[in-house]
Amino acid sequence: MHSNLRSFLDQLSRENDLITIEAEVDPYLEVAEIHRRTIEQAGAALLFKRVKGSRYSVVTNLFGTQKRIELAFGYRPEGFVKELVSLTETALPPNPSELWRQRSLLAGLFRLRPREASRAPVTEIVDEPARLSELPVLTTWHEDGGPFITLPLVYTEHPETKKHNLGIYRMQLYDDRRAGLHWQIQKGGGFHYQAAERLGQPLPVTVFLGGPPALIVAAVAPLPENVPELVLASILMGKRLKMTRSRKGGWHRLIAEAEFALVGSASPHERRLEGPFGDHYGYYSLQHEYPVFNCDAIFHRGDAIYPATVVGKPKQEDFFIGDYLQSLLSPLFPLVMPGVRDLWTYGETGFHSLCAAVVRERYSREALVAGFRILGEGQLALTKFLILTDSPIDLHDFPRVLEHVLARVRWPTDFFIFSNTSMDTLDYTSGRVNEGSKAILMGLGDSVRDLPREFRGELPNGVTEAEAFCAGCLVVKGAAYSEEPQQAKHLALQPAFAEWPLVILHDDPGVVGSASDFLWSTWTRFEPAGDIYAAKTEVTRHHLAYTAPMVIDARKKPSLPDELVVLDDIAKMVDRRWREYFPK
Repeated sequence: MHSNLRSFLDQLSRENDLITIEAEVDPYLEVAEIHRRTIEQAGAALLFKRVKGSRYSVVTNLFGTQKRIELAFGYRPEGFVKELVSLTETALPPNPSELWRQRSLLAGLFRLRPREASRAPVTEIVDEPARLSELPVLTTWHEDGGPFITLPLVYTEHPETKKHNLGIYRMQLYDDRRAGLHWQIQKGGGFHYQAAERLGQPLPVTVFLGGPPALIVAAVAPLPENVPELVLASILMGKRLKMTRSRKGGWHRLIAEAEFALVGSASPHERRLEGPFGDHYGYYSLQHEYPVFNCDAIFHRGDAIYPATVVGKPKQEDFFIGDYLQSLLSPLFPLVMPGVRDLWTYGETGFHSLCAAVVRERYSREALVAGFRILGEGQLALTKFLILTDSPIDLHDFPRVLEHVLARVRWPTDFFIFSNTSMDTLDYTSGRVNEGSKAILMGLGDSVRDLPREFRGELPNGVTEAEAFCAGCLVVKGAAYSEEPQQAKHLALQPAFAEWPLVILHDDPGVVGSASDFLWSTWTRFEPAGDIYAAKTEVTRHHLAYTAPMVIDARKKPSLPDELVVLDDIAKMVDRRWREYFPK
């Protein structure tokens, strides 16, 4: 497959899936709004040739449709993963005849290490000292703290083991030499920095922009710690990644086919406020202190193309990448997590907020063992709400999954809330950064109740609307949270809702018309320990036993950051110039 960005753009052009925009555009808000509208229309990738204040072109929306994902990677990677799983199932313990039968696959595994390149386009020009302000870095939302590099491939190595990490961690530009490094919890680059900081030494950091499309996907893949991303990139490419040595000692090797390589380091104990930033949850992540990248030099092609993406309320470009990675890696889940047959995280919720899994239940409570295994595995450990069932079911169909589980859950024994746990850095529902709670909801075995499908009773005082999202789940509208913060607690005691296993208090019950809207506006607005109420709660053997209905308060809380909205003047300006961007 594609060994560099240009090869992919050439294919998109042949497929009429790349639009070149010749009109001058502003990297401040304008490019982002053009991108968002194109994504909404399932439109083409965009190549902006004239970007105000920079000599470099910008490309966005590289992976914003399923078609472009397939063009970037084809079906070989999925076949390779399935073959690998088959090998582990049939060739362990090692069997000479089976190993011989799989010799081509095994030979391919040994060819995954990067190799030295005879030609390295990324080294054509070196800017030293660095001038980061010359890059066409986008500001995507009007409350952002500044311009952010949104597709940086941040490469680090552990200062002692030398094992590498490649991750996409947004970077806020401060000046020509410095940028923020958004290393959240559970991020490999952050662990490397912590190790270097304990040793009192700077951590060398190299930031790649562009290169093989496989690098971008490998960098965001939820791989177990110490599994090298560059190996996954080689699997996706179907060939060895080309690297080249930089010309200065102490710097990392460079990815030969990258568009840019920003070379520098992160000094120990140096922090700076980063943010706000309009993030993929659909809200602004707030200001916090993060390490600082000090850039020494910029390697780049002579005609380098700057790749960027824009995030916001799902579905954006990262949604398609996330779904592809789940489909690619799902055959590995049963190997990594025995007892897990299938697993899906919902991109509509920002991925970490909601996960569902089909697990084994060969003996009583075995499903809970699998649930704990999921919550202890890599980035899945940040899952906020986990749904488990032992029945084969299409996890992509969330309304069906929820109905299935609600018909089977035994609330006193099958629902768990765990307080005082870690939480995704970008999830602010707990009111505290990196801290919150988790929940496990299990629906196992045969159905134990018939579910209501329509609300027929009289609405309690303070409730103005009630509509079913699916059988067993009722969405109601009440007062604003600021007016009646305890309303969800009171609704759990209302006889009118007694037959409904799950009631969700919303600002807008109209979200039931779209599973995507329902998922986003529900799971990004509640935290289990703070926003779930039961008709009755008893302590039995140190376990909290709940009695339905369970009420989730998914109203917008004052503690949540602002939602992402486009300024009127930007929207009107893009309306006015639309034919300039797309004259044909």
